[in-house]
Amino acid sequence: MSPMYVVTAKEMRELEQLTIDQHGTPGHVLMEQAGAGATDVLLAAFPHVRTAPVLIFAGKGNNGGDGFVIARLLKKQGIACEVVLAAKKEEVTGDALRNLTMFVQQRGRVTEITDATLYDRVQHKLDSCGLIVDALLGTGLNAPVRGLMADLIAMINASGVPVLAVDIPSGLDADRGVVLGSAVKAANC
Repeated sequence: MSPMYVVTAKEMRELEQLTIDQHGTPGHVLMEQAGAGATDVLLAAFPHVRTAPVLIFAGKGNNGGDGFVIARLLKKQGIACEVVLAAKKEEVTGDALRNLTMFVQQRGRVTEITDATLYDRVQHKLDSCGLIVDALLGTGLNAPVRGLMADLIAMINASGVPVLAVDIPSGLDADRGVVLGSAVKAANC
């Protein structure tokens, strides 16, 4: 049996940057591939999503961008889905913005959640969905989760709805596997 090598989050980010810089693969192509792979896993592990809406929780960074790709691909297949964005659309940049824009152009629904006064909207959506996609925080997390993100994670965990996490459950330290304040409890696929 060959030895196992574990790649740290920092090393993964360096490999992604190397792929972009030295091999000419644009970041949006990597994001598209990650989102497509995650969508394949989602459809295989949770076939009930063809009859129950999917709720994608997205942050404003690249993890959120992966979530926008998933939302776009699900919508393209006629699967009911919508995005809860833990930011304002104007705060999303780069490749994530590119994918958010494409989802919106498909007439995809995005609900911006920026403070506690909007939590009733989130709860209403949680009460009627069949699967949650966690694309809030990715491998770059390096401080305890607080405020809005911690509240959304608590709502996700209390929902009783199965969760598919993109990359890593939001709130986990990608290098050490420890919870930073609070973390999403994702399903095993």
